Amino acid sequence: MKRLTVVQPFLFVAFPLLSLLASNLDFVRPRELLLPVAILAGITTLLLLVGARLMKSLEAAAITLSVFWLLFFSYGRLLALFGRRSAVSEALVGLGCLALLGLTVAIVLKHRGQLQPVAGILTIAGLALVAMPLIGMAPTLFARATAAPRPNAGAVAALKTRAPATHAPEPTHGAATATPPTATPTPTEPPDIYYIILDGYARADVLQDLYGYDNAGFLAGLTQRGFYIAERSRSNYVQTYLSLGSSLNMTYLDELAAQVGEDCEDRTPLQDLLAHNAVAELLKQAGYTYVAISTGYADQELAAADVFLSAGWSLSQFESGILNSTPLTPLIEMQHEMHRQRLLYAIAHLAQMPQKQGPLFVLAHIAAPHPPFVFGPNGDKITPNREFEFSDGPHFIGAGGTTEEYIAGYTGQVSWVNTQIAPVLDAILAGSARPPIIVLQADHGPGSRLSWASAERTDLRERTSILNAYCLPGGTEHLYAGITPVNTFRLILSEYLGVGYALLPDESYYSPWLTPYHFVHVASEGEAPSP
Repeated sequence: MKRLTVVQPFLFVAFPLLSLLASNLDFVRPRELLLPVAILAGITTLLLLVGARLMKSLEAAAITLSVFWLLFFSYGRLLALFGRRSAVSEALVGLGCLALLGLTVAIVLKHRGQLQPVAGILTIAGLALVAMPLIGMAPTLFARATAAPRPNAGAVAALKTRAPATHAPEPTHGAATATPPTATPTPTEPPDIYYIILDGYARADVLQDLYGYDNAGFLAGLTQRGFYIAERSRSNYVQTYLSLGSSLNMTYLDELAAQVGEDCEDRTPLQDLLAHNAVAELLKQAGYTYVAISTGYADQELAAADVFLSAGWSLSQFESGILNSTPLTPLIEMQHEMHRQRLLYAIAHLAQMPQKQGPLFVLAHIAAPHPPFVFGPNGDKITPNREFEFSDGPHFIGAGGTTEEYIAGYTGQVSWVNTQIAPVLDAILAGSARPPIIVLQADHGPGSRLSWASAERTDLRERTSILNAYCLPGGTEHLYAGITPVNTFRLILSEYLGVGYALLPDESYYSPWLTPYHFVHVASEGEAPSP
């Protein structure tokens, strides 16, 4: 029993991991805990054995290591008290933590033979700390485990069993029809389809009016390449999960929201809706090879594609969150560099796609110009002086950024994206054996004036106005200025696979970050979003 008190350092290293998981359970899968736990458990075991040998007391080593982990994972929170990272704040927090750790070592060495009661108290405290996030997560995990069928499974099943619409739908949200049970290619070999998502890329008028950025040159280049630019396009939703879940299933998400409830915070049904989206499954039935290029968003990866291209191992958002709470400042630059490499990898491999045997459905979700801002307008490397994260809007400001910094970083990254995408489009158009379909589309607009608390405090024009450009072989006469992503593949599949989809009303919906299924209508076809 005496030796059980040495479990305390394992408890103190487990608590911050479980706490972070509990606070992000809406979009982080519990399995993401396995690798960090395994690594930190191994490190803790090694340090405990070495410490016990050096200090000649297992209890002394355990107490010291418990204090070390407590300070190690509190570093980020202590640093946040200064507002943002700087050399001075890092030095002050670092010296303070070292002083406390040194004091701990001095005390335990002085009282080395009398530490059993202290070790017992710390063990009880560690157990209590670990129990708190476990108890908090238990209801959600139990509900997920006992849910039958999964809410998204029912929604996907409904999408796949309906017949395609052959008449105009009633102008109501949710009256969607989608994928028929089977699909066959047209008599001639169908064109390759490229669906390129530029995360957070704003429409031209918003860039000009709100960011002072003239994007006319890039858009003129798209027009010269045969693209139709939907000048009044909006996103259907203001969050990536919702936007891509809607566009890739060709429907609004009311049915899913009705199943999970508008107060649900769990994003895992949306993850499954993306992973098994109706567009990809229909195109696979029609003989397409489904190619997905890694985004860097671990919770949005489409590894179930026929071909999944990834730049290799990278930290998930959950793992980045763990590192951000620690003093491992040099790893912040490593994380930004890994993100730069992911972006470059996705762009380079897009340009190589025409070399593959088709027909291809290529889905590339490029996490730019969305934060983090890691490239300047000329491709120069930028490393923000803060934790690495994909935060947007108030999350960006809360992490120490400013509106002015957001605007400067965003417009710089738009310029960089433009210089990268134009050659990719040229390579696809020149290298394809037959004219391809290319959709260049944003999932939502930028977020310098975004509030995740309410639609009333959000600049909805900024958040919903998106770049939406189409290159369609044979003409673009069926496109229109206000087309939204929900209708993208309804139009394409009707025109090129002969499946008779009717277009849905073009509508936009806001939802808070914490309750993504709580949809608030903000605009209909032909309307500007409500302020």
